Amino acid sequence: MTSFAPPAANGPFSNLPEDTPIYRIQPQRYLKELLSGKLVLPATRLWTDPYENLISWCGYDFLGDDGKIKQVFLGNDRFPTFGQCWTATSESDALWRIYSRVHATDGGTDSFFAPEEGVRLRTTARKLVNCLAAGMGQANRTKCYIGRVIYVEEEQMRQRIANIVAAHRDEAFSDVAGHADALMIKRTPFQHESEIRLLYIDSDRKFEKQKTIEVPIDVNKVIDEITLDPRVRYGEHRRKVWLEENGFKNTINTSLLYLGVILVVPLYTPEELKQAALRFSGKSG
Repeated sequence: MTSFAPPAANGPFSNLPEDTPIYRIQPQRYLKELLSGKLVLPATRLWTDPYENLISWCGYDFLGDDGKIKQVFLGNDRFPTFGQCWTATSESDALWRIYSRVHATDGGTDSFFAPEEGVRLRTTARKLVNCLAAGMGQANRTKCYIGRVIYVEEEQMRQRIANIVAAHRDEAFSDVAGHADALMIKRTPFQHESEIRLLYIDSDRKFEKQKTIEVPIDVNKVIDEITLDPRVRYGEHRRKVWLEENGFKNTINTSLLYLGVILVVPLYTPEELKQAALRFSGKSG
């Protein structure tokens, strides 16, 4: 098997330093689940971008011994995979607007948590993948990965995959690491996400029919900080109380992305200020 992305064989980490801070904006409707001790990873087959599962829809034609053209689709033997999307970007107006729905016109900024209003979680790559590995059990640690998504142009993605499939046929991306590598690529229109992906490759097909998998999480050991949407102008205290009442003990704050600012430009030099101070103190030479 030839990898497409930097090798996932780098332990559970793919092209990502272990203590890299990573972030995720998660709607309030999923928060209670997380705070109650459940880390949920959806099946990657449910992801909406058709190119995210391109390997599953990839096939090849070949000429059989009988002289007839035959066709094989790689998706027939793909392992079930589950993933959760994070980002390396600590602050982004685009991500807040995509994943957190706050509507000032209908009172969303001063009402209590709305189901679609999001918060930003902060952890590290090491803490997150170790949480997944612990939850899946020691025997399954090698099926857990976390890595930085690589963004390429659409035609480049299609050509590189085609080259690997042509060289390796049904062995292309076929092992556990290959499955992870195939999910670490995305088209350039999505590069604003700076995405980090947490993945579980179910090579035993234990969860084949499931839409999600759940693993236990000690949220106070994994999540270092929860940040409220910067568009929230009122009700921060109520939101913090809700988070604390639901068990979160670490830092809670509000994004300062839209914090108002007053800019005063001094039209004097430090020396001029010093001389003025001397004059008014009566010590002018």
